Amino acid sequence: MPFEEALIAIVRTGVRLSDATLGPLAPTVERRSDYLKARSWAVPPPPGPKPAPDPRRLAAFTQGTGLDALCELVPPPEAPYLGEGSWDELFERLGTRLPTEFVALMERYGYGLFADWLHFPAPLRSDHRGLAKAVEESLYNYRDLRDDFPDYQPLAVWPEPGGFLPVVDTQGGDEIGWLTIGEPDEWPVIVYPRHNDQGPPLDGRLTDLILEWLRGNFTTDGFVRLFVDEDDPFETIRFEGMSPAPEQV
Repeated sequence: MPFEEALIAIVRTGVRLSDATLGPLAPTVERRSDYLKARSWAVPPPPGPKPAPDPRRLAAFTQGTGLDALCELVPPPEAPYLGEGSWDELFERLGTRLPTEFVALMERYGYGLFADWLHFPAPLRSDHRGLAKAVEESLYNYRDLRDDFPDYQPLAVWPEPGGFLPVVDTQGGDEIGWLTIGEPDEWPVIVYPRHNDQGPPLDGRLTDLILEWLRGNFTTDGFVRLFVDEDDPFETIRFEGMSPAPEQV
């Protein structure tokens, strides 16, 4: 029925829906109580000046390499959450040890998000929130897609020789890990992009790639631009540590 007729029917008799009736409504209206508390609006005062970044963070935005520089730029949690297992248990489940620099990175930061974009699962947790389970699911999904679309999923996957081993995912659906070529500390970093064709391995270790990305010096699939020149980078550069509920295995 036309809107006016529908409105009259809702007020007077009600309109029958599939499993309920809309109306009838009271034929009078009244103001909500919160309107009685309304008052005139005034322009709020301008915000005060932002506090200056810590000098060490400011220096780390342009200087230094490796984990020490990253920790100066992005202070890690005081008590990072890794999980209740051990590295040896994780390595046994994966069938390989992981690069030393990744272990050091996780022991400083643990489970959480860099700049609301890079997501690190809890490395030593054994259930669905842990790294081992995330790796297993990612490899299963990649193999399944590769069977149907080999041109778009050209990588070998762990434990195949030189196979892709993902350990990080992004809010955009990309996955970041290594090609397992040679010894773990020699593995090249590679991104499996969600929205583009597969690209080549990246130059540099994972920790330094994250550091240069947070500085705004490096962007590629999986490492999106976080800010532009007029933005305050320190509003974006942060790590949010997470502490999930107890394991359920």
